[in-house]
Amino acid sequence: MEYPGPFCKEVGVCYNSIITKKHEKSITLTNGIVVEIFNFTKKNGYTLKHFVEVLCLLNDDCKNVSPSTLTSKVTSVLDCKKKLVSKKKVPGFQTVEQLLRKDFNVCVNKKTVKAIGESVQVAQGCEQICAVLNEEGPQTEGTQIDIGDGDECGNDTKQLNFQKYMCQKMRKNLEKLKNK
Repeated sequence: MEYPGPFCKEVGVCYNSIITKKHEKSITLTNGIVVEIFNFTKKNGYTLKHFVEVLCLLNDDCKNVSPSTLTSKVTSVLDCKKKLVSKKKVPGFQTVEQLLRKDFNVCVNKKTVKAIGESVQVAQGCEQICAVLNEEGPQTEGTQIDIGDGDECGNDTKQLNFQKYMCQKMRKNLEKLKNK
């Protein structure tokens, strides 16, 4: 079997896997794997769509990100690699090897990752919170609910207001999806 490079060889991603878009298991993508696949697809005349489909096949997290975001992230990694090769400084990396060994950052940013985790947590209790909100009566945008029993920082109030915000956000997203 032939491989696009050493990083793909480590995880068993061969030419055939990329060409046929078939791979047995999901893997953790590193910058090196992504760069090797990108260079292989570009060199052999495959489209960006094909490249993105291969990434989605290899890692489920890529399915939640738009193709344009994925390609811009790859371009960013390639730019960092280019700078490191020409001995320019890149924050967080001293060598090309360090850059290529780092996990490929699929998520848009850390805030998005945190918000997704909090959304899942909020979604689990959303029905209860929405019921509390309905009992409280109609709320106007920006109105805080003070449920008391909070500490001096108002953590209970902050938590409820955050959950209220996330419920409203989820409702708006659902309405948009229904209207499509």
